Amino acid sequence: MKIKRVEIVGFALLIAGLVATLFFAHQDTFFTLFFGMSLAFSGYFILTLCSLNGLSINHLIIIGILIRLTAIFNVPSLTDDFYRFFWDGWLSASGISPYLFTPRELIQEITPLPGLFAKLNSQDYYSVYPPLLQFFFHLAYLLSKGSLASFIFWTKLPIWLAETLTLILIPKILCALGQNEKLAKWYFFNPLIIVELLGNIHYEGLAITGLCLGIYGIFYKKSLLSVLGVSFAVGIKLVPLITLPFFLLLWNWKNRILMSVQLMVFFKDLFDLEEMTHFFTSLNLYFQKFEFNGSVYFFSREISRLIIGYNPIAYLGPGLQIIVVVGIIFLVYKWLFEKGRRKQAGIEMIFFICLLYYFFSTTVHPWYLGIPVFLGVFLPYRFIHLWSWLIFLSYFHYNEGGYDESFWVPVIEYVGIWILMLIEIKKRWEYKS
Repeated sequence: MKIKRVEIVGFALLIAGLVATLFFAHQDTFFTLFFGMSLAFSGYFILTLCSLNGLSINHLIIIGILIRLTAIFNVPSLTDDFYRFFWDGWLSASGISPYLFTPRELIQEITPLPGLFAKLNSQDYYSVYPPLLQFFFHLAYLLSKGSLASFIFWTKLPIWLAETLTLILIPKILCALGQNEKLAKWYFFNPLIIVELLGNIHYEGLAITGLCLGIYGIFYKKSLLSVLGVSFAVGIKLVPLITLPFFLLLWNWKNRILMSVQLMVFFKDLFDLEEMTHFFTSLNLYFQKFEFNGSVYFFSREISRLIIGYNPIAYLGPGLQIIVVVGIIFLVYKWLFEKGRRKQAGIEMIFFICLLYYFFSTTVHPWYLGIPVFLGVFLPYRFIHLWSWLIFLSYFHYNEGGYDESFWVPVIEYVGIWILMLIEIKKRWEYKS
């Protein structure tokens, strides 16, 4: 193992930036946060531009696993979601369904920790986390014995283990695609993945592992593993549903049936009509009420305000989702007639399906980019990795407490990304032709 000086500098900047962000930055201290992330991304871009010839892929996997340990021991400071995880875990451990009552409906009767209710977001909403995810909250609560600090560790551990498996599988998929396995560095060392998914406990990390197993199973003809992986991803987060066209059209009918059965098992807790109604009511309100860091939505909203004088999110949100559905149908149709390497083209299809979904969403938190960053490893597009840095500009809205939306943040974030994306897509089309 021989590491060049520039690579040592890259690793040093990456680790320094991660430590600064994980242990010293908070949601409302934008400049500390963005400085730490910029430091980490400086190291990241140095490492991705280096060949890393002195390091084998096994060395890179081990380094990636060890670097993720820095995110195991911090208390999440960029999100308050983990308080809701704790609340839901407590409810499940108490024999109460998280889908039956809102926190406000229960707070007058009992609370697991003094002051917890005040820290919860969406106090008037039923839980929107799928039953399989509730299992992890329940297990973490039982293992923590009601200690919040211990609960944080037990919720992070499955993500760290899942990330370890992802780091092992990505190079194998790259080899199946005929690509350099060291391109895995684009995921291994991405600071967003480490800070948001592990450091701030976002279970997109588990969903990514499920999709990784799904893709690995497709290329290595392990259909059962593929089905179980994708089912797991959907069971953890609903967003991977938009990737199903790729898998369903490559699986045989037996695998499709197995997928359906697996999802029925994962979502059986929602078979109760009242619980199902509460779950989807809160999910629907999410699309109609919440807005943060949208792109197409943001610009459409501002134009609509000038014309009609108010925020039309109740209509604009669902309307944009209709456009997404039409776009997905088009991309799938285009892929069906793709010539040549159809499986690789399928990865490109679901990559752009994810981008389409997020570009037209009302809410795009930084950790949402985990899945596109993962898929981008197998494609020649680098704008997604630049976006994974620039999306941290969105925390400016929280600077110095509260929430104050700045018009220029999405302009700076998205205009540059769209320009680079169009340039890279143009180059891709020219290469294909």
